[in-house]
Amino acid sequence: MTTMNAFLRTLASALFFFLAATALAQPTVYLTPDLVEVQTGDEFCLEFRTLDFTDLQEMRFSVRWDPEVVTLTDIPAGSLNPNVANLSIDDFTYDNDAGYLVFDWKVVEAPPCPSADDVATLADGEVLFELCFGGLYGFTEVTIGNEPESIYVTRLNSCPQNIGMFTDGAIVFVDCCEFCVEFEGLTAGDPFGSINGDLPGDLLLTEDAVAVTMHPFTNSSGSTTFGGGIVADAVLTAYPPIDNNYLGLGNIALSFDFSQLPA
Repeated sequence: MTTMNAFLRTLASALFFFLAATALAQPTVYLTPDLVEVQTGDEFCLEFRTLDFTDLQEMRFSVRWDPEVVTLTDIPAGSLNPNVANLSIDDFTYDNDAGYLVFDWKVVEAPPCPSADDVATLADGEVLFELCFGGLYGFTEVTIGNEPESIYVTRLNSCPQNIGMFTDGAIVFVDCCEFCVEFEGLTAGDPFGSINGDLPGDLLLTEDAVAVTMHPFTNSSGSTTFGGGIVADAVLTAYPPIDNNYLGLGNIALSFDFSQLPA
């Protein structure tokens, strides 16, 4: 009988904790849209939406992307949800070169755990904030996870226990359209364009394979356009600027609008 009573007590305790856990599910942060297709130079924004964002007091997570494919351009202040107390731009730190952002929010700064009156709740599907990116070239996932900072979430009566959260990211395709030129297979010293590489608008990867130069040409306005860039360091700059020119140095991709070239 004693064994049976102990078993029933254990079962009742397990059932209690199961019901308590299911009453308030772990929050979810997901991205919309979850599939993005843009062209080189385009800007797009991802919305960070939530589910089961109920009585939360602290939330931290990392966002990662391939920095050779997209670059973070903006965290719109107007996208920060006003119903989340103490949410500000100061809650974001990022490194574009490494391709990550850390979101670290707490409803109040008072350590170690907020009071029962300090909580934040959002309706399912509400936007927590947005991140905006510029397209370079290629394919990347934008993920929410534990690197470089691990996920940490607390809810009323759970602090400092980490309740965790569910996440769902996005996939981004960046196409450099019909003006894209891949230099990965180009032999140093070989021109792109004419055979000899000295006609207007020709592009040339220098023999030491560290720079790209563009042979001068006269554009439709009568100005002479020329340019160059260091493959290991700088973005190709044209003078005067050519519409939509871009050199993505991570994957060495180049796009141009050749519409101004002479026939």
